[in-house]
Amino acid sequence: MEPNRLRLIRAYSLGALFAGICVTLVLGEWISNAEQREREIILKQEARERVDAFVHGIENAMHALDTVNQLFATLADVSREQFSVFTQPILDKYPYVLSFAYQRYLSGSSRKSYETSMRRTFGDFIITDARDGKRVPAIEKSRYRVVHYISPQHGNEQVLGIDASSIPEMEEAALRSRATGTIASTRLIPLVKENGRHLGFMLLKPVVRRPPPDAQRYGHAEPDVRGFTVAAFNASDLAHRIMEQGGFLGDETFLVQIYSGDRPDQGNRIFPRPAEETRPGDDHDGSRDIRHHIDVGGVPWTVVVSAPKEWMDAAPVSRLTYVFGFILTGMLVAFIHHMLHRATALRLAVEALKRDGALRQRAETALRNSESELRQLATHQLRVREDERKHIAREIHDDLGQNLLVLRMDVGALAHDIGEKFPDGEARMDLALKHIDATIKSVREIINHLRPSVLDLGVFDALHWLTRHMNKLGKVHFTLECQDENAFLGLKEDDAISLFRAIQEAMTNVIRHAEATTCVVRIQHGESKLRIEVSDDGHGHFPIDRRKPRSFGLIGIRERITAMGGEMSIVTTEGKGTVLQFTLPASTLE
Repeated sequence: MEPNRLRLIRAYSLGALFAGICVTLVLGEWISNAEQREREIILKQEARERVDAFVHGIENAMHALDTVNQLFATLADVSREQFSVFTQPILDKYPYVLSFAYQRYLSGSSRKSYETSMRRTFGDFIITDARDGKRVPAIEKSRYRVVHYISPQHGNEQVLGIDASSIPEMEEAALRSRATGTIASTRLIPLVKENGRHLGFMLLKPVVRRPPPDAQRYGHAEPDVRGFTVAAFNASDLAHRIMEQGGFLGDETFLVQIYSGDRPDQGNRIFPRPAEETRPGDDHDGSRDIRHHIDVGGVPWTVVVSAPKEWMDAAPVSRLTYVFGFILTGMLVAFIHHMLHRATALRLAVEALKRDGALRQRAETALRNSESELRQLATHQLRVREDERKHIAREIHDDLGQNLLVLRMDVGALAHDIGEKFPDGEARMDLALKHIDATIKSVREIINHLRPSVLDLGVFDALHWLTRHMNKLGKVHFTLECQDENAFLGLKEDDAISLFRAIQEAMTNVIRHAEATTCVVRIQHGESKLRIEVSDDGHGHFPIDRRKPRSFGLIGIRERITAMGGEMSIVTTEGKGTVLQFTLPASTLE
């Protein structure tokens, strides 16, 4: 091979190598960025699902407290037994609620009588304060907010009688709830029931006694707060159960951490429990965090959803892109090198193909010319056949028809003479006359079959005759729809005969093959074309005559229409029939 050719091959190969490496690097980087964006979106979606689940769980808890609060709003005096019976199904439905309680206001002057009445049921009952996780006798003051009812009562006896106003977190939440009339939450506090070993929170809602209508009428409409309904929660257990119900506990990719407060701090983390084992990477080193701040009864909480750095940085598609990109680049360079080596042989092959193409083009031209000549020959044969039919029909009419008519007249006269002289021979002469009449009728039918004489009156009248003739056969009912009698004006005699024969063949095909009951021949004459439709209601399987030996029905129809410069189309619908359409240009009618 020439040196210049070799240098050109090397240059093309090196150029392809450089271009392939550049494209692979750019495409790999783009896909890597796209994967990063996709994982960011997935992380945000996963975080949103977990936050929505937690918010939904808190809303359910508030709804449960609202339900208990409605009990006191509905009944003026709720007994301990009514409170227990009412709250038990709610506790069963929401297992993360530790207990429901009713804290009632009690004046200092009523303390002794209240303690005396409670001792009838609970022995050495006294009102106590909760200090440093322990119960101590309450100090004397003007008003207490005592835990009057609690459900479930078993296991929570030590909570009864506690003055909730002695707990700063409870008092602060009660003041907010009283001021707004809505549910308020405490901050995290040690749970009395669990001796301060676990942190929890309370949801409070005021129990309001509405003033009577008279008081509202005279301006004394300030509501009377009788106390508070309270729902207690183990914060870690609540978050754990909500995440478990949402199906998020088994997810090893996304870590959920929930904090009571507006900042993530290990000191106020409630989920996962501080004592629980954590996965490697749960310290968020290098991980991607999504933080959501939510409001729980006026107290800010923070939900942090994070994914490990390994998952965020994973880009398997981009790595595959690099691998396949470099492999394809090597294959492309090898291919180009190989193809350039074969360029000379390909150039010779192209020249040979050009020569073959020229020969093929000449063969196609000859084939088209041959096809055109065959079509002209077929058209000529159709015209010759029509001329022969016309000639034979005329000869039969002028010769045989006239002879039969004369024979009929002679036999009729002979029958009259014989009838007078030989009455017994009159019946035989009548029979002979009937045979002659039948022969004349057959001759007329043969003449009409060869060339209907009605064609001399025009295609419009000929089609009406054809429709009546086909209807006499009784197999299919044909209808001719043609609003314009002048639709065929200007049609040449040969074209008129070809069009008539095409429609006749189409109607014959309907009788033979369509299994139809009705058929409509519709003629529409427009400014630019003449359209004829033959539509039936048969089974929709139109015979493809061209595939059958010695069967040229459709071919004959198509050749007749094509010879007039028109087009033919067939539309079949399973179970709904067939539409055979002819379209002739306006030039055919000039």
